[in-house]
Amino acid sequence: MNSFAILKKNRQLIIFPILSGISLLLMMGIFILGIFAVAGWDVDYINTDNDVVNYAIMFLFYFVNYFVVVFFNMALIHCSKLYFNGEEVSVSIGLKFSASRIGVILSWALFAATVGTILKIIQENSGWLGKIITGLVGIVWGYHHFFCSAGYCL
Repeated sequence: MNSFAILKKNRQLIIFPILSGISLLLMMGIFILGIFAVAGWDVDYINTDNDVVNYAIMFLFYFVNYFVVVFFNMALIHCSKLYFNGEEVSVSIGLKFSASRIGVILSWALFAATVGTILKIIQENSGWLGKIITGLVGIVWGYHHFFCSAGYCL
């Protein structure tokens, strides 16, 4: 909620969610184009029978997705903290901070993508009880990821 209040007072910071959204759309477009290109631009040729390849693509998709979201969330949270400390706030300061933490962001994205992929594999290959359990674990994981991507774990 504090971030929303800061966004109202510093409209320039709205660029972080916008950049995050644009980056995610571009990333999805690249993945879709890549899949079509590998299939020779023939939709009927897209092969979904190879689970290893499917899970590898899913993992890569999760990894890039988590990286983008955490990168821009961390920039916004950093600017929020600066604002509450009475310091100067700008888009470039937020981006520089996130860039300075690139190793941590990559590590978190790798971890989050691994957990997300494992949960998806278990969910797809288990019975109804396994689906319920992974669904509950997924909810807990989602809350954990939200708070960590907001800067409370990094």
